[in-house]
Amino acid sequence: MKIPYINTGIAFDIASTLFLAPIWWVLGVSIFIYHIVSVFLVFKLILVFSLGSRGLRAPTGLIPLLCLIIFYFISILLNMPFNDTIRTAASLYNWSFWIMGLFIILVIYNIFAIEDVRLLTKAMMVNCLIIGILAICALLFWKTGHHVAIEYPTPLFLLIGGLNKIAHLQASATINIMSLDWFSLSKYPRLSIMAPYYTALGGMMLIMLPFLLTGRKTLVNILSMTGGAIALLFSLSRLSIFALAIGFLFVRVLNYKHWFLLILLLVLIVIFSMPVLVNIFNAANELRVGSSSLRFDLYSHTFVEVMDKNIWLGMGAKPRENFLSIPVGSHSTYISVLYRVGIMGLLAFIAFQISCIFAWLRIRINLIGRDQHRLWSILGVALIAMSIWMIGEDIDAPQLVAFLYFILVGIIFAFGKYARNQAKDLS
Repeated sequence: MKIPYINTGIAFDIASTLFLAPIWWVLGVSIFIYHIVSVFLVFKLILVFSLGSRGLRAPTGLIPLLCLIIFYFISILLNMPFNDTIRTAASLYNWSFWIMGLFIILVIYNIFAIEDVRLLTKAMMVNCLIIGILAICALLFWKTGHHVAIEYPTPLFLLIGGLNKIAHLQASATINIMSLDWFSLSKYPRLSIMAPYYTALGGMMLIMLPFLLTGRKTLVNILSMTGGAIALLFSLSRLSIFALAIGFLFVRVLNYKHWFLLILLLVLIVIFSMPVLVNIFNAANELRVGSSSLRFDLYSHTFVEVMDKNIWLGMGAKPRENFLSIPVGSHSTYISVLYRVGIMGLLAFIAFQISCIFAWLRIRINLIGRDQHRLWSILGVALIAMSIWMIGEDIDAPQLVAFLYFILVGIIFAFGKYARNQAKDLS
């Protein structure tokens, strides 16, 4: 009898964590469960390898991530006397996401087998199916005239009342299925199922929907993809929808034989179509003009603050200003890292992003068979889409999104090693 985390393999443990994601969400323990699992798995990995003859290995792409973690911690320590205690604690929590990511990538890199993707895909399919069912029920509830939010406190929230003092933890410990928000001058239902906020649901779909394309076209798979697509659409996250479209387009172009000429042609089309594209951008911006205005004001204020105070190592933590409803430096991973860790941290993060993209591109050289090529394609779609998503959202805040993202990166690095070893065996 297999008991997850006790007598099962590490790949099964990761999949089990994803299978149980709806339960973590309902209980409210998403706040810390993915962190605990990543620490547990890295200790389990060390134990397994200490009993064997092989040593642990790490991809070179982890070097910039490790640098980011170090710079971030130094910045928190240096700025601790100047930041509120609660903001420093919040920043340490955000910092822990990067450690979680380091552990997950390290674990997957050392235990990856290409068959594990099927198990992970099944877990994502179950999550998309549950999200889709809840999404349809919520939309029917709204359509029948119940124009109210659907949200409930989790057991953890009821147990620890102090969570309401920290906005992000309060959102993470609340079962928020649907709220009403302004979109195109009217109020529409907006979903945040299994996520602390709406755009995080969009980020989850950017990773899970492409993975579902690797599975067989069964009825359950089709229903899961349909439910996930509905959830993505009604997250009302314009950036998420745009990012997924760009991800598919980018990978499709690379799959053509003369991809370089096609990219050059697309660049020329974009240049000559700039007036039309500007009008499209303005139209999309007007759909939620208040949100867009807040973002641009936030970005502008963030740049001015960090440039004036500490451009090299940043401010350590994101403060809350009275004239803003969210902390300074939010709503963009790139800007958030710049504000908290300065230029040093931003360069490390960009280097990490570049290493992920190059690791994915290099896999193509050693691909064998249609299945491997399909896996390579869907990994690319998710990676490109998430890189765009992070322009407008923080990766070190939504717990399940971060867990999925670092699983994605871990598979890319591990798949590259697998493909290289496969090519050596065949040569």
